[in-house]
Amino acid sequence: MRFRALPAFGPRHLVAKLYHRKMREREPISRPPVDEYLADYEQSRFLQFGNEIQLPGDPETGDDFARAQHYLEAITAHCIEFGPWWEKQPQDMADELAYHNAWHRYEVEQERKAGEQKAEYREVNLHHLCALSKRRVLAFEETGWAVTQAYRVVNLFDRLIEQAVLEQEALEQMLVSTTQNGEAASIFQAVRTLPTASPTMPEGGENSEI
Repeated sequence: MRFRALPAFGPRHLVAKLYHRKMREREPISRPPVDEYLADYEQSRFLQFGNEIQLPGDPETGDDFARAQHYLEAITAHCIEFGPWWEKQPQDMADELAYHNAWHRYEVEQERKAGEQKAEYREVNLHHLCALSKRRVLAFEETGWAVTQAYRVVNLFDRLIEQAVLEQEALEQMLVSTTQNGEAASIFQAVRTLPTASPTMPEGGENSEI
């Protein structure tokens, strides 16, 4: 199933929301809003799929790349709207991603019921999200957005997503270790319960000569 992008919460919307929230009670200024004279960060080479830039965790296809980018912007928008965004935790990033994946799965199921047998569920994992987050930070820096309040937001979210990846990897490693230890204990217990053979007396008894 080809990814159908929903209306994204792009960088200019992000900056405008943060900018107007901060300036709401101040006097109007004569210069244009900051998002009107900066380059469009979404056109940065860091946010283009299939070029020479490759980061660890990059999605494999263009559709997956677009979906991961859309999820990242949607998660950012939701956390700002239902903040405070500066109190978000790594688990919030994992929970938000799980919600979007679950919704995508539901959409695929509905399309299959409608007869679209080629509809395919494609999960976006935390590594994908982290790669797109790193790309977004680099795109901000390349196009001059590092001077904006939005840059602080994307940097915080980048750290949260990276920490969520580390926590997931630690959990997976712990589960693997627990499984391996459990298997080892089972083998050890099985060995202990094996019947032991009685020693065989040499023919002729204790006094027999060798």
